[in-house]
Amino acid sequence: MSQTYTVKEVADILGYSTNSIYTFLKENRLVGVRVGKGRYRIPQEEVNRLLHLKETTVPIPTTATDFQPFTPQTNIISLDKHLKKTRSAGPSLFDWFVSIIAVITGIGLALPITNFSFFTGFPSIFTLIETSLIITGLSLFAGFMARKPKTDWYLIASLVLGITFFGLSLVLITNKDLHGAIIYILLTLVIFIQLIFYNEDIHIFALYLGLLIIILPCFLVLYPGYVKIIDFSLMTNLSKIQIIVYWVLISSFFTGYFYFTINKKTRFFFLIYGIIALGLVGLAYFYSQYLYWLRSIHLIILASFSFLIPLWDDINLNKKDGKKTELNIFVYIFFISIVTVVFVWLNHKNIVNYSKEELINELTYGRHMIEDTVQSSEEELKNLAKSSLLIEAINEKSVGNIGQLNKDLFINSKKFRRVLTADQNGDILSLYPETETYKNISFRDYFNQTKLNKTSVISSLFETENNGEKRQEIVVTAPILDKNEFVGVLIGSLDLDIIGARLQELSNNKFVEVIDSNGNVVIKSAGLVFLTSLDTEAAREEVFKKGQEGLYGIEESYENGDHFIAAYDYMPKTDWTVILKLPYSDIYSQSSSLLITLVLLGTNITIILINMIREKTEEG
Repeated sequence: MSQTYTVKEVADILGYSTNSIYTFLKENRLVGVRVGKGRYRIPQEEVNRLLHLKETTVPIPTTATDFQPFTPQTNIISLDKHLKKTRSAGPSLFDWFVSIIAVITGIGLALPITNFSFFTGFPSIFTLIETSLIITGLSLFAGFMARKPKTDWYLIASLVLGITFFGLSLVLITNKDLHGAIIYILLTLVIFIQLIFYNEDIHIFALYLGLLIIILPCFLVLYPGYVKIIDFSLMTNLSKIQIIVYWVLISSFFTGYFYFTINKKTRFFFLIYGIIALGLVGLAYFYSQYLYWLRSIHLIILASFSFLIPLWDDINLNKKDGKKTELNIFVYIFFISIVTVVFVWLNHKNIVNYSKEELINELTYGRHMIEDTVQSSEEELKNLAKSSLLIEAINEKSVGNIGQLNKDLFINSKKFRRVLTADQNGDILSLYPETETYKNISFRDYFNQTKLNKTSVISSLFETENNGEKRQEIVVTAPILDKNEFVGVLIGSLDLDIIGARLQELSNNKFVEVIDSNGNVVIKSAGLVFLTSLDTEAAREEVFKKGQEGLYGIEESYENGDHFIAAYDYMPKTDWTVILKLPYSDIYSQSSSLLITLVLLGTNITIILINMIREKTEEG
């Protein structure tokens, strides 16, 4: 029967600590026989195999004084390589991070929960990405939980995840989301670095952390996209390139120091470590304000994992029960992250549904206000057009009396920019206020329609020019009839600014837009032009048709960097469509994004601390 050794004897022979030998046994890197609780016997053949001494036996000490450690350096180096190449190590901190992030990203994209996941195009590719992330991430996580050796299954799963994350990066680039793309490009890069160089220690996680800290802020400065950041160029009088160069130099120094002193854990290391963790939390909160919830959760999980860096040796290597602590921590973080994604999704869904109902109600009020304004303007013009005083003044060519009547209507109505009266030939008899230089309007469609049909007309949007100043106009007309004979027309140019301000007030300062049957914008909220989806003729016609066909409707859109809900309603009387929009960034308050960010981070840190304290207590 071959000789066997205790854990302590093997540790002394190989030059390792007993804790390391226990770790090798648990990870199947060293074969032994359990002979009791926490006790093992390692056969002579296994020691010989590790030392590459196939036919040589190791002398057994007979007494404590006779024992001399046998620790040839060549054999120890050979053993290190052998353990890495022939019997795979357990999951590294980066492995756990990748498996959890893959599942969370896949679930978050599938629900969806965020601005980040609202893409145009690529539906089949996007479904493939979601499925691949969830299935492969769960496979990795389950394998790590079962403590399976990292063999071919791990290599295949890691390759699939690397390719999938890279595919997601390409989709993000196509949708002009460079911030999201750089996060997943760096993640892909580090996954392949780990596979190629077989780096299983904590440095591979620190590498991803450092690259993200250095590169992501550079893209924020160069390509802010749809997020708003402080213009450091104005504050520092430096160009963007200079700011980036300084940032790369400074951040590279600190992250480099962090990387190379990660095992020494000096005071300066902990200072840099704290700054990096706070920076990740700040970035997470920053993105949550723009509804990039999935990206925010990614950074929060990254920050949570960074808190494990100083504790990783204790958790993973130096305890018999370290694996139990490790599994507890990652299982809790995994499920807390999923709960957070689901909570954000449910919260998003409920708030959006409420906002849609509110938007429809406000749209109805806005429509009625516009219709009432236009109708009352039309009635005022009709009443004056029927006035015997106006008809008599036109027949007598009494410009003074016509002007006074126009002035009275303008002052009392407060709905018009100006009021004018023209005769049956289109010659202007009176205009108040007197701002126009032209004298005849017979070339205008609204005049000819009014003259031909002897009915009121609401014009489409048209452009006028006076003294070089261009202005958009919509007019309401009323025919002036003397014994059913057309003798002139009374015209009121609607004050679109007043109507727009009133509409804006009724809609609680949401974005409002009204378009006519030609797709021209009649009313648009001041200062919110960048949100409009109707900057092209095709877009205007599409929305107009939707309103015309369905009386009202509501939809979600992602345009010009803003994810918003839009309600639209058709007004048959004017042949206009009114659109009311609410950006998603206005749905969530800053306090809610801060609360969710802090709760997720605080919960993860609490989980880590509770497990570490419990481990210390059990040891004591």
